Amino acid sequence: MEAVCCVCATPLHEDSSVPACQTCLARLRQILDQLPAIYVQLHTELPRWATRNPSGTPTKHLAWKYRPSPIPVRMPLLAHAEHTVHTVHTWAHQALPRCLPDAPVRPGHLLQYLCRLLAQDLPASLQPPVQPHHPQATWDAYQYALRLLHQDDAPERLTTPCPTCDLRSLYRDRTGMSCHSCHSRFPH
Repeated sequence: MEAVCCVCATPLHEDSSVPACQTCLARLRQILDQLPAIYVQLHTELPRWATRNPSGTPTKHLAWKYRPSPIPVRMPLLAHAEHTVHTVHTWAHQALPRCLPDAPVRPGHLLQYLCRLLAQDLPASLQPPVQPHHPQATWDAYQYALRLLHQDDAPERLTTPCPTCDLRSLYRDRTGMSCHSCHSRFPH
């Protein structure tokens, strides 16, 4: 049976001891480096429509008794921030159970600590006791956070095979499609 990448399911070289391809390793390392900053952005960002009331007039120009009551506009952002911490914590719980802190830690500090630990030895964090859906769930949480923050410039993984190499490693970004295994480019 041929070994495949645990993230993107592309075939691996026979001499590879790491259960992920080099592209996915680089992408996961980049995600783990950026997740703490995205967590902070999720906590500080307000949706673009939060500064106006339903009638369309700015709320700061209305008298206090006519202002609408505040609504929890950041609930999806805060909920996803906590989901991101939970996703990385579950991955670290399986990959590095001895490195988890014993005392309660604030979620932001915990995410920063766990991301740093997972990124330091990423190939060991992907070894067989770890279920393969944890890195993919982290990638999905990262993508959704970028969409919530309106920064979704990250490439979208396609399920169709590449016309050049017949591997399922096509990604779509703003410039077109590209294959991460044979490095072919297909403009829009």
